[in-house]
Amino acid sequence: MKTQLLLLLLFPSFLLFAQPNPLYRSADGRPGVAYWQNRADYDLRVELDTILHEITGTALITYTNNSPQTLPYLWLHLDQNAFKATSRATAVTEVEEARHQSAGGTGIDIYDLQVEGDAARLDAFLVEDTRLQVRLNQPLAAQGGKITLRISYHFRVPEYGADRTGRTRENGAWIYEVAQWYPRMAVYDDLRGWNVEPYLGAGEFFCEFGSFDYRITLPREYIVVGSGVLQNSPEVLPQRLQQRLDRARKSAETVFVIPPDEAGKVAQTRPAGKEKLTWHFRMENTRDVAWACSRAFIWDAAAATMPSGRKVTAMSVYPPSCAGEGAFGRSTEYLQGSLEFYSRMWYEYPFAEMVSVAGGVGGIEYPGLTFVPTARRGEALWRTTDHEVAHCWFPMVVGTNERRDGWIDEGLATFMGYYAAQYFNEGEYSSYISDYPAMLERLVNSPMRNSSTYPDHYHGAGYYDAYYFKPAVGMVLLREYILGPQRFDYAFQTFIREWAYRHPQPGDLFACFNNAAGEDLSWFWMSWFYYTDWVDFAVSSVEEIEKDGQLQWRIKLKDHGNMRLPLEVRFLYEDAEPETIRLPVEVWLKTREWTFDHAPKGTLKGIELDPDRWLPDTKRQNNSWSN
Repeated sequence: MKTQLLLLLLFPSFLLFAQPNPLYRSADGRPGVAYWQNRADYDLRVELDTILHEITGTALITYTNNSPQTLPYLWLHLDQNAFKATSRATAVTEVEEARHQSAGGTGIDIYDLQVEGDAARLDAFLVEDTRLQVRLNQPLAAQGGKITLRISYHFRVPEYGADRTGRTRENGAWIYEVAQWYPRMAVYDDLRGWNVEPYLGAGEFFCEFGSFDYRITLPREYIVVGSGVLQNSPEVLPQRLQQRLDRARKSAETVFVIPPDEAGKVAQTRPAGKEKLTWHFRMENTRDVAWACSRAFIWDAAAATMPSGRKVTAMSVYPPSCAGEGAFGRSTEYLQGSLEFYSRMWYEYPFAEMVSVAGGVGGIEYPGLTFVPTARRGEALWRTTDHEVAHCWFPMVVGTNERRDGWIDEGLATFMGYYAAQYFNEGEYSSYISDYPAMLERLVNSPMRNSSTYPDHYHGAGYYDAYYFKPAVGMVLLREYILGPQRFDYAFQTFIREWAYRHPQPGDLFACFNNAAGEDLSWFWMSWFYYTDWVDFAVSSVEEIEKDGQLQWRIKLKDHGNMRLPLEVRFLYEDAEPETIRLPVEVWLKTREWTFDHAPKGTLKGIELDPDRWLPDTKRQNNSWSN
C-alpha cells in the first residue's frame, strides 16, 4: 500500500483515472469530437561529405498549429546533440555503455534560422542541450495558424552506431545509417502542452505527423535507401537496376537488384557521368524519416501482398559479409512474412515500402525502414527484423510517446512477435517470449518492475523487463487467459484503427480495451503496468463434507499477493477426467480468502491452482493439494 500511495503522489500525470477534456479524448478510449493535433511538413535538402563524414543541409519546416491556444514560442528536438561531450546524455551514460564507444559525433550546429517570408517575426532562438526553442515576436495563431522555419545546419556522423545512428566499415566500405538528422518539431498536445523531455539515450522519440520531401546529395558510387518512395529512379539507377526493381515489386520470390557479384562495382551498378547524384524521396503521413547509404550494398527485394491485394515492396541492403541463406540472404523473406502476418491480424501496413539495412546500428526502427546489426544470423536476425517491423504499427502508425511511455511500443511490438513466431514457416523460429513459462520465471525471480517509469530512469537489465517483457507477457495473458482472442483482437484492432496517425496516451489504450471488450479491466491495468504487485494464490485447506446427502469437498483458498486475477482450479481424479473451474476476478476484489464447495466427478486425487501456468505466481509450492 505504501508503494502504491507513493506512486500516486509521484506520478499524477500517469493516473489511470485522470480525466482529460472529453472533447479531446472520449471516455471510451477514442479521440474526442474536438480532438486536435498539430502538424509538421518537411522539405529537407542535405549533402553528405564522405571524406569528412559530415552532413550539411537546410530544413524547411511548415508547422500548423491546430490547437485552441496561440503559441508564443516553438520547441524542436536536436537529438544529435546527445553526442556532445557536454550533453546530459553523455553525463548520464556509464563509461562502458555504447555512446562512450562512439567516435566523431559533434552534435548539430545551427548556423542560420529564419522565419520564411517574415524575417521580423523571429525574436530569438535558444539551443538547450537536445532542444531548440524558437521565440516569436508575434504568437502563432490558434486553430490553423501556420509558420515556416528555414534552418541551416551541419553535423558529423558518429562512428560505431550508438544512439540509433552512425557509420561503420564493412568489406572496406562505409555504411552510413542516418537518423535524427534534421531539427524535428516537438509535439504540442492537449495533456502536457510541449513535450520537451531531453534525449538521454534510452527514451526514444515523439514526433508530429506530416509529409516529407527530402533530397540527399553524395558521390555517385553510393547506393541510397530511405523511408518512403524514391522519386527519381531514372536519374540515380541504371536501366537494368530499374528493371530488376520493377520485377521484384511484383514477385513473391526474392529478386536481386544488385547481386553479390556486382556489389561495389560502380560501372555495373551506377549511372555514368556526374561526380555527385541527388536521391529524392517522399513519404506521406509519417512522423519521421531515416536513410542509409554505402558503396558496397547487395540489394534484393520482393512483394508482400496485403489483405486488400495491394503490393508492398520489401527490400534489404547488406554488405557481402552478410550474404547467404544463413544471414541477410533471407532478410527480405523475413520482412515479407511479418508485413503480411501483421496486416492480416491487426491492421494493414499503410506504406509503400519496407527496407532493412544491415550495418553497425540496431536494431532500431523508423517509418518504412529498420537498421539491423550485421552480426545477426538465423533466429536472432529473424527476431530483430520481426520486432522492428512490428514497430511500424507502434509507434509509426499509432503515434505513442516513446520518450515518456516506452513500454507501449516496445511491449506491444514484443507481444506481436509472440504470434508472428507461431505463423512464420509454422514456427521455424521462436520469439523473445515464445517460452512463456520461462519468461514468467524471469519476471517472478527479478525485482518487480514498474513499466510506467520513464525509460531513462531504469538501469541495466531492468529496462528490458519493464519495457519489453513485462508488458508483452501481460498482453499475452490478457488475450489468452483473461479476455480470450475474440474479445481481445477486436479491442486491439479498434485501438489501432481509432488512433492511427494520432497521439494516444496509456489511458486511451486502457479505456479503449475496457469499452471494446466490454470489461472493466482497471484492476489489471493498475497492477500490471503501474504498480509492482505480485501473485501468490494458495490452497489453504481441503476437507470432505456431506451436503444435501451428497459427498462434497470444501476448499478454502487464500490470496497472499496483491495482484487480482481470475483463478483456474483443476480437480484431478483417480477414475475420471480432470475438471477445471474458474473463479472470476471479482472474488479476489472483495476478499483475500474464499471458501467454496465442489461436488466431485469421481475419487478426488488432488487439486491444482493455475494448472496451465498462465499466472506469475511467486510461490508455486502452495498451489496444489494431494489427497
